Amino acid sequence: MASLARRASKNPEFVRVVVGLLGAARPSINQIDEALRPLYVYREEWEEVVRTPEWMLADRDRIGRIEGDCDDISTLFAAVAVIYGYRVRFVAIRYSRTVSHFEHVFVEAWDGGAWRMVDLTLEVGTEIQALEVMQQGV
Repeated sequence: MASLARRASKNPEFVRVVVGLLGAARPSINQIDEALRPLYVYREEWEEVVRTPEWMLADRDRIGRIEGDCDDISTLFAAVAVIYGYRVRFVAIRYSRTVSHFEHVFVEAWDGGAWRMVDLTLEVGTEIQALEVMQQGV
């Protein structure tokens, strides 16, 4: 996921589309969230299909929305945040005692004073409880 986000953030066409969506001036983390959230529709995956950030933004033009699961939207958000110079990391969590693998992923972005959770699959302000956490920087 980190390599997909880094690659997209350096893709000139992807950067052009993102700047067209958000502008050239550095948006806040909230502004990135507010720009992507209304376009995003959660898509349950019964088998894992990797949707690159480029593919997801192309969906906006092709089907009028961005679809994907938690790892897809997290990768897109991370790529957009990196374009604007934010430090980001992925946070994978396990929250069920009966499950041995990580069940969910979201992004944390450094806002200059603290790491801030960003999860477009949940309502803003939702608190997450985890039994196990793994982090990976972008």
